[in-house]
Amino acid sequence: MLTDVVGQHGGLGIRPPFAGPGVRAMFFFRHLDTWPAADADVSARLLGVEAARENRARLLERAGMGACAVCTVRQVHGDRVIRVDAPEESAVEADGMVTDVPGLALGILVADCAPVLLYDPVRRAVGACHSGWRGTVDEIVARTVERMRDAYGTDPGDLHVAIGPCIRRCCYEVDHAVAERVQGTPLAPALLPRFGRPGKYMFSLPHAIRLSAMNAGVRPDRIHDAGICTSCRNRHLFSHRREGERAGRQMAVIALETGE
Repeated sequence: MLTDVVGQHGGLGIRPPFAGPGVRAMFFFRHLDTWPAADADVSARLLGVEAARENRARLLERAGMGACAVCTVRQVHGDRVIRVDAPEESAVEADGMVTDVPGLALGILVADCAPVLLYDPVRRAVGACHSGWRGTVDEIVARTVERMRDAYGTDPGDLHVAIGPCIRRCCYEVDHAVAERVQGTPLAPALLPRFGRPGKYMFSLPHAIRLSAMNAGVRPDRIHDAGICTSCRNRHLFSHRREGERAGRQMAVIALETGE
């Protein structure tokens, strides 16, 4: 379970336990204690590019990451992971990023899908990925681990992995088409038939992500789960399942400190 939850950092969000000297990380809430709810939305689709960019910068400032440049990708529910070496926003289609450049904040935008942050304290590298059901089944977390290994020599056993707030088994009903993608894979324990609703299942994204990370070599005691459902906690977090197309996006970020 992650520490430092609701309200303990000025209403900012949830800070993974590995965040501290050398690395900054945060799973932001949908609104802050001093902002109206809409102000912490970071969705360019709803706000426009400039307003979304301004909100992302304000969030970083509040989290003590004002010197960082946030880097994002066009998330497409796939398994592509890119290496980021320059502080610029990208229109590249991908669902994961890795970097070893201090001051580059990798940003993931979500509203039910799981944001996953990775930190290698030995090789001094970080990763971030967007893991909905498709990305989870396609092993986006494992692909991110592999990219860090190939790019920076990361040993998966050295990694810390944090799973942010996302829709959880209590609220995440999926149909047989989704179940077929999961059944017969190492992620199958994350899927349970729904009692009284034939052809329907309840899927645990965090459980599946944990299994994927462990299969990639991450130690179980270094996988941290926020334990918070976006649908249940819709007051604090955007949820596409609960709000539909009007749902905004909250941001998860991770960055190596610049040492300044």
